[in-house]
Amino acid sequence: MLIFLDSSILCSDFYMKNAYFCGIKKIGTIVLGQIVVDETVNKYREMLSDNIQHMSKALRAINNMVENQISIPLDDFIETETEKYRNFLDFFSFENFGGAAESYPDDPHEVVVRRALQRKKPFKADGSTGYRDYLVWRTALNLAYVNKSEDVHFITSNVNDFSSPTDKNKLHDDLLMDLKQLGISCSRFHYWPSMRSFLDNYAAERILEVEQREQLVDEIEKNKSGYYDKITEYIENSIVGTDISKSDVLVPGKRPIIKEIMGLTVNQIDGIAEITKSNYLLNLIVDSICKVESYSDPTEVSELSDCEEFDIEVLEHNGDEWLIQTTIGLYIHLCAIYNKESNMIESVQTDYIDDLSCPYGCWE
Repeated sequence: MLIFLDSSILCSDFYMKNAYFCGIKKIGTIVLGQIVVDETVNKYREMLSDNIQHMSKALRAINNMVENQISIPLDDFIETETEKYRNFLDFFSFENFGGAAESYPDDPHEVVVRRALQRKKPFKADGSTGYRDYLVWRTALNLAYVNKSEDVHFITSNVNDFSSPTDKNKLHDDLLMDLKQLGISCSRFHYWPSMRSFLDNYAAERILEVEQREQLVDEIEKNKSGYYDKITEYIENSIVGTDISKSDVLVPGKRPIIKEIMGLTVNQIDGIAEITKSNYLLNLIVDSICKVESYSDPTEVSELSDCEEFDIEVLEHNGDEWLIQTTIGLYIHLCAIYNKESNMIESVQTDYIDDLSCPYGCWE
């Protein structure tokens, strides 16, 4: 689920710390558009400047009343705080959506002008204002068009420019037509005129589900004998001897086989899904340090001996094919069935093995 916020929402709580934001962060991914970021940062600067002026006026009044003057150093304060806030939004986009804010739409100027002249929303009736709202709307549309498998929730308090004149909880007909022309179903593009309406009418039950699942995950992870010991036992008994030649693992040589597990850490459960009332499917990742045996030619071994990335030991010299052993950090991705009534893992299987996020160097 992707949740696209207008600047009118961000400006209600710039650092997204109130209960509304805490709620929506639990159930979806907040996406920001670059136009929204720029608008919000500009509003942040304006409001900060206004408040500084009010504070300075009050400070002058106080200094006229007291013997010892009070001073507050504010040199470059506005620009410093504004830059800090922009950095916060940039980092938020990368942390929550895995990339920069959604870029500005590249609609031709003639398309934008034609829409303004036709007085179509989000342009106002006089056609003179609404350009930035149009860019926000097109960014939301592009997000839904590109991410066809995702539900998109557009939240804005700007009901005058986006809502139907007869029902603020519905999109304006002009905007519904845009969805239709792009083949975006209203069943996966949702419009909300406030954070409160989104949380009350859509998200409340889902937040409860998330919290209940978080509680269940916490209970499972604390179950040493029924969860941790079962996963550890599976790793120790089933992973040794695994051929990882088709896995996404960077290891020298041919026909690599896991020969020994030197250490492992069972990470937090990455996903949980209810199969029946008592059985749950768990997705989890295990960090491991493994010794992997493979076959390589003497030339490759000689070249790799100077490479700090690999910890290699030659076990056998057999002509042009040497048996080598590499110590490497691996991520072992598992699926498991957990029975809530017995509080026990009933079955486990390996999904896949990789080292993309677990290079050997992180274990040193």
